[in-house]
Amino acid sequence: MTSSVRSSRLHRVARVAVAAIALGVSAMTSVATASANPAPVRSPGYHCVPYSKFPTVRPGHHARVSTSFDGFAAVFTSSLPASASTTFMPYGMALHGTLTVESGSTTWTLPRPNAVANVVINDLCLIRFDHERNPAVMIEGFTGGAHCCEEPVIYVHRSSPDGYVKVVDMTNTHFNSPVRFDINDGFVPTTLGGRVFLLTQDDHFAYTFGCYACTPMPLRLDSVSLKGLRDVTSSHPSVIAAQAAQLWKAVAPAERNGTGGPFGLLAAWTADECVLGRGAQAWSQVLRLRSEGVLSNAKYHAATSLHGSFTAQLRSFLPKNGYCVGQLL
Repeated sequence: MTSSVRSSRLHRVARVAVAAIALGVSAMTSVATASANPAPVRSPGYHCVPYSKFPTVRPGHHARVSTSFDGFAAVFTSSLPASASTTFMPYGMALHGTLTVESGSTTWTLPRPNAVANVVINDLCLIRFDHERNPAVMIEGFTGGAHCCEEPVIYVHRSSPDGYVKVVDMTNTHFNSPVRFDINDGFVPTTLGGRVFLLTQDDHFAYTFGCYACTPMPLRLDSVSLKGLRDVTSSHPSVIAAQAAQLWKAVAPAERNGTGGPFGLLAAWTADECVLGRGAQAWSQVLRLRSEGVLSNAKYHAATSLHGSFTAQLRSFLPKNGYCVGQLL
């Protein structure tokens, strides 16, 4: 069940656009400055455990998974007492486990997430975001719903005496997400311009202008440091422009015969255009489609089973969620 849910968004139009951009720029790498005794260059990169490699732990048993990157190993171990019930989580490894990082003769034991009840781990990554010596660690827990929820936890190394510290904890007891985040796919490490970022999407758009699959979501790119997440989406306009182009290309076919119509596509496209500073021009196109009858209330209701005016709802929704502020006519 989880593997199909985990991969469902990977084939949506947003992912296609980012994959093309990422492949193009990942070849751009940093080079060391020549010197008489050059220091070793710590190249950005990452390695994750595929979900298919996570075993199912039965009551009275334990299991171990690990991933390695550039001389470091992240190891997660989990066990279930013999009396444990598997009614809620009949598969996977409980997030209530032990996470360590090993390098040579040094081992760090990392703090546990805030909330681990009824959550399985389905992602374990070592990630060097920039040129830091010790790579960061990311795990993600999954709560088991059809469209919900990935719960990431990220650790970054800090010099002695702290070792690895927890800088992001999105497990559900103590975290009410204020960030743009795809609760179905979580974070996906992505190499751009010789650095690694976390790719996700803005889940505020899901279901808002149609069915789940009918409403693409704007992309978000985050950098990670000891201060936690930082939204750097606007610093990578080529990625956003690639998604916007794919979305706009899909609008015309959706007008004719696409399930759900063009409404979700236009919502995400307009948001992307606003991130690129082209909100006024994008809104002119939306108003043009409305004047041509493409976005009539009747078509909106029939395609989405929603009510009201699409353009009025979109005009209100975007600024409320941080898009197009001061850009719409």
